[in-house]
Order: sequence, then C-alpha cells, then structure tokens
Amino acid sequence: MCMKNLKQLCIVILLLGCLVCPANAKSVNKLSKECVNRSATIFVMDNSKTEEAIKETDNAIWLNPRNAEAYYLRSSLLYISDNSEKALEDADKAILLKPKRSEYYILRGDIKADLRDYDGAFLDYDYAIKLKPRNYEAYNARADLEQEIQYYKRAEFDYLKAIKLNKKYSYAYRGLGKIYNIKNDKKLAKKCFACAIAYDKEDTASMHDLANIFFEEHNYDAALFLCDEILNKDGHNARTLALRTLCNIQLKEYNDAITDMDNLLALHDSSVEEINQFIYFEKGYCEYKLKNYKEAIIDFGNAITINPKYQDAYYSRGLCKGALKDYKGALNDFNKAVQLGMHDDELYYNIGICRIGLKDYRNALANYNKAIKINPKNSSAYCNRGICKRHLKNYKGALADYNTSILLDSENAEAFYNRGVLKIMQNDKVSGKEDLVIAKTLALKTNNTKIYNETLNALAKLK
Repeated sequence: MCMKNLKQLCIVILLLGCLVCPANAKSVNKLSKECVNRSATIFVMDNSKTEEAIKETDNAIWLNPRNAEAYYLRSSLLYISDNSEKALEDADKAILLKPKRSEYYILRGDIKADLRDYDGAFLDYDYAIKLKPRNYEAYNARADLEQEIQYYKRAEFDYLKAIKLNKKYSYAYRGLGKIYNIKNDKKLAKKCFACAIAYDKEDTASMHDLANIFFEEHNYDAALFLCDEILNKDGHNARTLALRTLCNIQLKEYNDAITDMDNLLALHDSSVEEINQFIYFEKGYCEYKLKNYKEAIIDFGNAITINPKYQDAYYSRGLCKGALKDYKGALNDFNKAVQLGMHDDELYYNIGICRIGLKDYRNALANYNKAIKINPKNSSAYCNRGICKRHLKNYKGALADYNTSILLDSENAEAFYNRGVLKIMQNDKVSGKEDLVIAKTLALKTNNTKIYNETLNALAKLK
C-alpha cells in the first residue's frame, strides 16, 4: 500500500474511532446541535439566506443522523422554500425519532395541507392537540385549513379556542377577522384585525385587511393612514402601494397617486405585473385630471400596448387628444373604442365635439343623435346638437334643443349662453340678454372660465 493511501486509511480509522467512542459521540452531538442553532440564527437574522441555513442542517444531520431537531428545522426551511415533498420526508423522520412532539405534527399538517392532503393534515393537527390539548398554535393551524376549504363555522370555533388559550395570539385574531370579513360582518372583522395589530405591531397583513375594509366604507383617510404605516415598515409591499394609490385617487391627491404607481411599476413584482395595464390606465387618468395631457397620452398608450383591446384606454386617450385639439387623432381613438364594442352616450358626445372642432357639423349632429338615443337625459348632448343645428341654419330646431337642455339641467351655463346668442341673432335682444346674464352667473358658480369669458364678450357687444 502506498504511503498516501495508508495515511487516508489512518484518518478513516481515527474518524470511526471518534464516532464509536461514547465521549466523542457526545461532542459530535454537541456539534450537531450547534449546527442547528447556527442554522436557526442565520435564518432569523436574514430570511433570504434559506439555502445557507439548510446547509447547516445538512451538517447537523451528517454529524448526528438521529438529531430530530435538525430534521424538523430542515423540514421547516424546505417548506418555506416551496419544496414540500422533501419537507414531508424530513417531517416524517423527525416524528419517527420523537413521536411525542406536538409541534412536529403541526408542521407536517401544514406541509400536507400544501400538498392538498387535507385528510392527512387534519389527522396531524388532531394528534398535535391530543398530545398537547392547550396547544393554541395547533388549533390555529387547523382553523387556517378549515378556512381555506371554506369550513367557516369550524374555523371560527378553532380560532376562538386558540384565543381562549392565548388571549394575545395575533394570528388567531387575524384568521377570525378574515372569517367575519367573508361573512360581511365588517364590525367584528375590524375589531379582530385591530386586536391582531394591537398584539403584534408588525402584523402588516392585518393592517392591510383593515385598510381594505376602511376603503370599502369610503373612509379613505383611515385607509391611507394604515397604508402609510405598512409602507413605513415595508416600502416594497405591492398590494399596499396599489391600495394607497386608490385612496389617493379618491382623495384627489393625484400627484401622490402617480408617485405610488411609478413605484409599483418599478417593482416588477409578479403579483402586480398582470395588472400593469390598469396601473398605466389609472396613472393616465391622474395625469388627465391634472391636465397633463401629453403624459396621460403616453400612459394610456402603454396600457394599450399591453392590451390592444382596452376600450377605456382608447376612449381616455381620445379625450386627451381632444383636449389638445388633435381632433383627428382623437377620432381615431374614439372610433377604435366603437370598433371594440363601446356603446356609450359620452363616447358619441365626445365624437361630436371633435366633429364640431373640425367644423363637420352634419356628422357631429349624427353622433349627438346617437348619444341622445342612448341617454335621452343627456343635457350637454342636446346643447351641442343645438349648436350643430344653429350652424346648419336650423334655428327652430336649435332653440328646441337648448330649451330641452335647460329643462334637463337648469344650471347648464353653456345652454343658456347658446340660447341667448341664438335669440340675439333673431333680434330678441331682451330675452337673449336675460339668458346671457344667467349664463354668466352659472359659469361663475361652476368655475366655467370659457363660457364666463364668452358671455362677457357677448354682453359687451350689446352695449
């Protein structure tokens, strides 16, 4: 035998001796426990280092194949890493080595539930409770599964049992809150989520659920406050960024909403990528409300790129182009919305505005006819149809439309203005002036600067 091989053989013999010697066996067991502790510490300090933590449990098991805690910890780490099949193998080994540990059965129940073995999961949870009847975590785990498969009464009972055993157990309050929320008992749901947050200040999941309820109740300030609390703890929480965006839109804080949507899009989070088209659409809406029409056009265009059949995006982009007096571009978008099946009085009303902008009064009139047919109470459509009829010299028809417009909306400044102008054209200056004065008052009241200025000019000409 060569010297190199002899040396290797000696090392193997020495190692075997270490394993056989009872004193050395104790030290090996100690090393194994240290590996388990090191693994747990690595994960607690940085939960992104799951692989590193698993390697330490591998070392622990190699040193002591009968270390049940090592199998249990590795099983937990594999489970949270979405490797449930291997996690189940380790959980089985841990239970085989220590069959009286209640927490081992809870973990195995969780893994079986993830693998859709619900019967097996319930057996494990039941046995965990049998081993330790006051194990509130076992009741909570069983309740979570009951909630998942919609056994709500049983879930409610188990959550309440967990709370009875531990009145400060936030997870049970959160689960119970979800049950009441599903049952539409918002009052009890809010109370449960509030308790969950009170007992765990880091419980962002309960904060989000509570914020959602406030949003549904139109209590946007309360919802916004909770969203801020969550994002102070986790600035990359996509769901909460989306909810805060909606709160800001409702509160007309459009710039804040745009900032949140930009942050959402920058996350490239798989949970929100599928709704990117809607994020771009809402961002475009905010830009539109701020009269940033060019920016809005870009956002609506991005939404259309993602979904070329997005009717509302074409319509909204058309509105922006119309605001910029790009009437042909606006008509292209409106017509695309029509092709995609949009059939709405406001759509035809805005097509009419573009046609008026292009001085195509006959086609404008045809579109106002469509708008009125869909919605006979659209005051603005009657007013604009009256404008078309006036340009086409159908003064009697124009007057009838202005009258109908005012009858439907007695505060329509534009209708009073146009009726006044028409009456003055027909030498009814007294009645025309009365309409212009009313138009001026209403325009001031509704902050309609365009009609207000036009009314002032028309009145000045009468002097």
